[in-house]
Amino acid sequence: MVWEVDMEIGDHIRLWSDQQIKTGYDGVDISIEIKDRKCSMVLEGESETVKKAFYLVWEVLCLYDGHFYKPLNLVIDGEEKCAESLIKVAFYKPGHNWISAAILLGRAERNLSEDVLKAFDKMRNEGKEDGKMTKSVVNAFFYLHSDGYEKINEGHRLSLYLNLCDGFVNNTFKETNNVKGNFERVIKKALDTNKILYGIKLLGIQRDDFCYVLAQERHEVDHYIHKDDSLATYVFKSEDDAKFYISWYFTYVVELALRVSFLNYIGVETKGEYRDYAMDFINDWIIYENDLHEDCVTSHYQHKQLERRLIQKYEKENQ
Repeated sequence: MVWEVDMEIGDHIRLWSDQQIKTGYDGVDISIEIKDRKCSMVLEGESETVKKAFYLVWEVLCLYDGHFYKPLNLVIDGEEKCAESLIKVAFYKPGHNWISAAILLGRAERNLSEDVLKAFDKMRNEGKEDGKMTKSVVNAFFYLHSDGYEKINEGHRLSLYLNLCDGFVNNTFKETNNVKGNFERVIKKALDTNKILYGIKLLGIQRDDFCYVLAQERHEVDHYIHKDDSLATYVFKSEDDAKFYISWYFTYVVELALRVSFLNYIGVETKGEYRDYAMDFINDWIIYENDLHEDCVTSHYQHKQLERRLIQKYEKENQ
């Protein structure tokens, strides 16, 4: 059996995204070409194995790029099929927010070796029969990116991501009852703490132990117990406009940390340069959206910030 699949991908810097990949999985030969805004795959092998291999590749690519590619064309053994039929479950249709906010973690060096695909297969499918719940963790992670979750309350969304941090640690490393420690295990091992501290200071949070604050936030949202140090309390007390970005900021940070952690667990060591750029991009988003005085450092936001400052200067001079 031969599957030929064309998919639409996010709009990224071409040198950072374009890639050709030759790999395999359980007897299936897989060829992938990512160029411009299109990903073309050819998978050849036994019927059910080809199907399984396709979905594993599609999901790992989501971990690298931050969203599921959109199916455009599907041809099976020379016969054209409905590309939408590939969306077997709702999470394969990403929400607009995650497509627009997605940041590349693997860039043009995405590792899709058979070992990586097998490790991901094992992690994402371990369930009750194995005495684990990583299958539920991975599925929930993907569902939070889906179109169906676009309109959920932002505090609840963040709480769900924090629950996934708990679940991931408890099912892969060691089961604990230490919520704050689980957040540290995921976030601090995946990302540069100094960049996070810089970001939260932009938001007006003058506290270094952000994992404690996140733990308080989770307790407050999940158990309806008021916490003086929760994020919601900071939002309530703050008079800065940036307070409205606090929940989304940590949502993006925790989501990024989980992607890094998932990839690391299946044998992929993402480059520090790429992780740092992702954090810089999130911080620049805060700077730009709130028109702060700090200079942006990523090319995308540097350009937007310069354009805005020139307009503001022109308007001031011509008042």
